[in-house]
Amino acid sequence: MLLGNGRTDTKQAQGRSAKARIDNTHVGLYAGHSWGAFGLRGGLGYSRHDIDSSRQVAFAGYSDGLNASYDAKTKQAFIEAGYRFGGTQGGLEPYLQLARVEVDVDDVREQGGAAALTGRVADTATTVATVGVRFNKGLKAAFQQDAWLHVVGGVGYRRASGDRDGLAQLAFDGGSRFAVSGAPIADSAVVAELGLSAWLSPRQQLELGYNGQFGDESRDHGVNARWSVRF
Repeated sequence: MLLGNGRTDTKQAQGRSAKARIDNTHVGLYAGHSWGAFGLRGGLGYSRHDIDSSRQVAFAGYSDGLNASYDAKTKQAFIEAGYRFGGTQGGLEPYLQLARVEVDVDDVREQGGAAALTGRVADTATTVATVGVRFNKGLKAAFQQDAWLHVVGGVGYRRASGDRDGLAQLAFDGGSRFAVSGAPIADSAVVAELGLSAWLSPRQQLELGYNGQFGDESRDHGVNARWSVRF
């Protein structure tokens, strides 16, 4: 089982003075089992997002400060099958993963002056399929029995279907509605990851890594560091 809490802060650049803070609470359940080299894993997750946004509107003869508070919910599930070749000190695992992500956003109602917006954000349901291969390789000196340092990584092909872009129908007070769409999720992309995993002691592990997604019209890059203590 899992329980988590986090915060996302976003800010619009180029002097537009728009920002949002999202407080996230996550709960979930995941499990897996191996039959020899074949492994099957799956999980369910639910997240609640408390969103607070603010923006400043200013042009000749007019200025306004606007803010909104609303909620959103994310439900997701995945199942993955893989077959591992090799042992604990190194190996390859081809895998196939299927995930479903559904997002439900409450109505938006800004507070402020004449530039305040109200409207609805369309719910989205996206299916993501990934096929790829993961690898790990232990690095050890001649005098070591087991490797304490591992190189880990993988590469795969990801395909997204369903609702790939967010769409909102908004309106000024007393005005007609207009559509605003977000940047779409890439319908196909290559995903890659590479990192180091070091056992500092039998109970402590340090992991450093990079992950990226490369689509025709988009690029996502991320780095992460994690220190784990097992009890």
